[in-house]
Amino acid sequence: MTNRQLIILTILIFINSLSYSQNTKVTLNSVNITLPGPGQWKEAAKNEAGGQWMFKNENSKMTVSLSARQKTKFDFYKDSLSDFKLVSAFYKWDADYWASDKKNEVTQIKTDKDKKYVVWRLKTPQGSNLILNGLKADNLIGIQIPDDSKLADENKIKILEAIYLN
Repeated sequence: MTNRQLIILTILIFINSLSYSQNTKVTLNSVNITLPGPGQWKEAAKNEAGGQWMFKNENSKMTVSLSARQKTKFDFYKDSLSDFKLVSAFYKWDADYWASDKKNEVTQIKTDKDKKYVVWRLKTPQGSNLILNGLKADNLIGIQIPDDSKLADENKIKILEAIYLN
C-alpha cells in the first residue's frame, strides 16, 4: 500500500468513526449526562416534578429514562451516609416501592462501591427494565432502559455504565 493510500484509508476511518461516535449531551437539574451515539437522542417525555426525562434514539430505536434529583430532597438522606450507602439507600427506597406491589419483581444484579452505583431489574406486568441508581454531582441518578431480549444482560449493563460514567 502506498503512502497516499494509507493517508486516504486513515482519513476514511477517522470520518467513519466520527459518524459513529456522535453523543448527545443533556443536562438534568444541573447534572450533565452523555447519551452514546450513533445518532442523536431526542426528548420523548418529561416529568419535571419527579425529575424524570425520557429520550429516544431513532437510529437504535432505544429509549432511556433518566432522573436526577438533589440528594438532600429524599427522606432517607443523612449527612452521615457515605456516598455508596446513600446510593444503596436510594436503591432500597426505589426497589421497596416497586416490590410493595406483589405483581412486581425486583432483583439486584450488580453493585460497584468504588463507582457508587447499583444495577437492578424491575419486572412489572407491563414489562421489564434494567435500572442503574448512582450519585453524580450531589444528585441521585436513575437510568432505566428496557430489559428486552435483544441484548444480553452484560451489554445492557455496559450501556447503563457508559451513560452513568460519562
